[in-house]
Amino acid sequence: MTKKNKIIKNNLNGINSNYTINTNTTTNTTTNTTINTMDYNIFYEDKTNLKNIKFGKKQIFNNKTYIPIYYNDQQSKKTNNHNDFLIKTPRLFIPNKVRKEMGYKPTIETIMIHNDDAGIQQFIDILTRIEKMILTKYKKQKKLNLKHKTFISYIKDDNKYKTKKLYLPLNIFTSSCIDINNKLIKEWDFIAPTYGYFIIQLKNIWIDENKWGINIFCNGGMILPSQFMDPPPIPVEKIQYLFQSEIDGLKTIGDDDRYSKFFKMKKMGIPLQAIKNKMLLEHISSNIIDLDPSTTLNNLNDLKIKLNMNSSTNTLNHIPHPRKLNKPVLTNNFVKDNNNRSLLFNELLSKSGSILNKSKHQSTLNKNNNNTKKDDRIPSLDQIKNAINNLKSKSNC
Repeated sequence: MTKKNKIIKNNLNGINSNYTINTNTTTNTTTNTTINTMDYNIFYEDKTNLKNIKFGKKQIFNNKTYIPIYYNDQQSKKTNNHNDFLIKTPRLFIPNKVRKEMGYKPTIETIMIHNDDAGIQQFIDILTRIEKMILTKYKKQKKLNLKHKTFISYIKDDNKYKTKKLYLPLNIFTSSCIDINNKLIKEWDFIAPTYGYFIIQLKNIWIDENKWGINIFCNGGMILPSQFMDPPPIPVEKIQYLFQSEIDGLKTIGDDDRYSKFFKMKKMGIPLQAIKNKMLLEHISSNIIDLDPSTTLNNLNDLKIKLNMNSSTNTLNHIPHPRKLNKPVLTNNFVKDNNNRSLLFNELLSKSGSILNKSKHQSTLNKNNNNTKKDDRIPSLDQIKNAINNLKSKSNC
């Protein structure tokens, strides 16, 4: 299949930006692609004209006036959509981590160093032209009364690097930040100084009592690994895994947690066969107990001792296996005899049920009688009769 590349030429009041978009989705590479170019409104192809920048109706909050900024391409003009004005930046230098101060929005400082990226000067010129267009458009409006107010540019001068810079406000929780492996960087916690690419939005025009300017916002960014600072630490588990062969070369089976307890049992004089049986129950080769405890783990692998339970040496010889009994074959006569016996047994149970119940009742009475003990305080029948006769004789007297 042939590659179909579509070259789009951006012309922004005399500033050209050539870049290539590959329209063939089956291919993975593009040709003649200019890296680190800047895009207007990255969701649409029409990124060429400053006339597509539109402004909404003013809104007032806390004695401040805000005028929304939109970008309407040719497709949006047909549907009257108002799209966010998004710009993808070239590679910018990040001298410090995100500034997080109480009472202020988190801000990231970006330096536009010319030698770092070919698109830096073009990026500065485009931002400057957008700013001048907004400045000339609204300074003439008498209702806003901007002639006597100071305009605050979002492009700042950096005295240290002798170039321009931007302060990009962001939201730590909603502005996405990723690394070159497309992994999320939580709360913009990256290592600085470093470089990065950003997606910025020209949000609105703000007007205060004595000042006015343009609000920009950072919607997201991709941070490159810092080549100046030390890399992040590798977890101990990964270090141990990488040096596992060296650890096995120095560690002996007597010191290994899997086998040390069995060698201790051997020193205590426990019968060897009992130790082997215990090892087999834990799915460990019983031949290991016959080796010297100073044997290294690497030598153990060289001996090719099988650690599974399928080898012929890993059988419990002292435990006899029960023989399998053949299932008895039932003949027709055997089945008939069983049926006859069951019928006779059921008939005897039905006839002798009452007798069995009586015998059970009698046995329970006998048990109760045997359990009762004689009390000397209770007179017998003869004693009662004698006492009555004595009373009668005394009454006759």
